Amino acid sequence: EDTSPISVTADVGLYSDYMWRGFNLYSGSSIQPAVTATYTDADYGSLSAGAWMHLSGESNNGPEKYTELDLLLVYDYSFDSVTASFGHTWYTYPGGEPTDTLSSGEFFASLAFDAFLSPTVTVYEDYDAYDTQYYELGVSHSLTSECLGEGFNLTPFYNVGFATNSEKL
Repeated sequence: EDTSPISVTADVGLYSDYMWRGFNLYSGSSIQPAVTATYTDADYGSLSAGAWMHLSGESNNGPEKYTELDLLLVYDYSFDSVTASFGHTWYTYPGGEPTDTLSSGEFFASLAFDAFLSPTVTVYEDYDAYDTQYYELGVSHSLTSECLGEGFNLTPFYNVGFATNSEKL
């Protein structure tokens, strides 16, 4: 097993629409690649930096139609059966800001519990363009099966969220 304190993950999601916090930000197929680098120290937790993107999957809607690049910085610390996370996301639009959506910055804090259904609670605070707060509660359970193959799992989840001061959204 690799014992390096540094890890890198990458993934790509394919979606029929780009939904974000209950809003359909982009109607049409969405390609969402992400890459994250993490440094983990057994005594001090982990620090991650990452980038996430939305790209149009529609052949007639090139990147200039709606491209989003989000940069993230996250600190995680686990104690007992709880993981606390604190971070920042910077939302940018390299192809130009779409109508009614502005580049903005957001802080967040989260608690995840290593318990039945893995409950989480997260609070987001947009401090820049929107000055909104978003609250999210979630549960999930990871299922593994030999038929999925080694290293693969299926994780059903349910999240509920609500916003305050969201008149600008």
